[in-house]
Amino acid sequence: MDTLYGYSSLLKRYKVDNLVIDMAEQKTDLVSCQLPAIVPFGEGFVIVYQISESVVSYWEEGKRRSSSLDDFLQKWSGVILLAEKTDFSVEPDYKRHLMSQFMERGCLLLILASICFCICAIIVKNTPYSIAVLSSLVLNMAGAYVSFLLYQKDFRLSRSYVDKICTFIKSGSCDDVVNSAEAKLFGIISWSQIGLGYFLSNILLLLAFPRYYIFFFCLSILALPYSFWSIWCQKVKLKRWCVLCLVVQALLWVIFLHNLFFHDKLVFPTDIWSWPVLFMIYSVPFSLLFLYSLSRNEDKGEKEFYQRLLKLKYNEDIFGYVLHRSDKYLDYKEASSILIGNKNAKIVISFITNLYCVPCAYMHSRIKALEGELESDVCIQYIFFSPTEEIEKYTKRMINLYRKEGESGFLYGLDCWFKNDKTKIDNEIESISNNFEYDLEDEYMKHKSFIDKHDIHSTPTILINGCVLPDLYKVEDLIYLI
Repeated sequence: MDTLYGYSSLLKRYKVDNLVIDMAEQKTDLVSCQLPAIVPFGEGFVIVYQISESVVSYWEEGKRRSSSLDDFLQKWSGVILLAEKTDFSVEPDYKRHLMSQFMERGCLLLILASICFCICAIIVKNTPYSIAVLSSLVLNMAGAYVSFLLYQKDFRLSRSYVDKICTFIKSGSCDDVVNSAEAKLFGIISWSQIGLGYFLSNILLLLAFPRYYIFFFCLSILALPYSFWSIWCQKVKLKRWCVLCLVVQALLWVIFLHNLFFHDKLVFPTDIWSWPVLFMIYSVPFSLLFLYSLSRNEDKGEKEFYQRLLKLKYNEDIFGYVLHRSDKYLDYKEASSILIGNKNAKIVISFITNLYCVPCAYMHSRIKALEGELESDVCIQYIFFSPTEEIEKYTKRMINLYRKEGESGFLYGLDCWFKNDKTKIDNEIESISNNFEYDLEDEYMKHKSFIDKHDIHSTPTILINGCVLPDLYKVEDLIYLI
């Protein structure tokens, strides 16, 4: 997929008009091109969304980047993919995806409403709160929000206003700091995850058990050494500043100074349940965040592995090597004269099918769905396998249907056959092809001789120029390979 042809094919599925142009001889014309546009740049592809007189702005791996126009033109190969939406542009399976998204958001809102209800019940039970608790809640909510923004950057999720904050100072780069090795404890747990869990636990403690404020005060003191290490690490080791991280460090100190102001009436609780409660409050949010991060990282790893696998799978040299090592039927051209598409094509896709085969019906619909997706220099050949006399009878009628009605009539009849019960269309096919005007025996014997010669019993079977399509590939993959 990671080719311009792959992107072009994807846009076609969305019914977005697109065109690939080679502008190697006239690179400066890029300024006048309609944007956005996809261009090969460096080792991958970028989406150019804005061009000024001297600066090119583009998206690369989900990040906004910019380059001087001269440097960009020098590194650019000159090939560009231009796209323009039409009145028919739409996401495939849009309604199903919309319904799925609606249900997902509905479930999320239901969960959030339940959490809010529980929080409200806790607040009502513990009101009135002291000024110290209320002000601490505000500070920890601010810390939780900033930590959440950092936590999103662990998964390379961000928003434009966050990126602007992160680049507020000259050497600022939250992404470089958050994604560095120093940003993970033991190389596993990110500090943004720990920070978010810490602030959420503080909020839960203050809301549900304000009488345990002393624990919150002690933990705010224990968190201070981290701020020194974080600032030292950014300045000395990374030589990059994370503005959001600095905000978190500032909040840790503000919370500590705030607690100093209210520390005079704090005493440790004497009940035995205070310590188990403290453990639960600070372990549950962190554990949930850790499990969620672990799941996201596994999904991310699987997706990256899948993308690398696709690059290998859609490599034309690898496909050609695997294809030519599969079983070959070099006499495929003599097997059938039922050809759909360009009969002089260099590439022939042979579909060995059985009229009474349910998987063949599904394969027929998949091949038909490829119409318009495959290059014009492709021909589809139908080879019929007829293991019984009854199937033989209907196979001959289908052959005659092709001769009398042409490609469109044949495909329509085959659609009707595979989509409906035989008895519903028996009369229709018989009325069209019962009176044979051609000697079908020769054509039918081509199919039968080919099947018998190669002892073929498995249907559906797909051949590419006589070579069996390997199990690794689906017929839909041919869009990107031929």
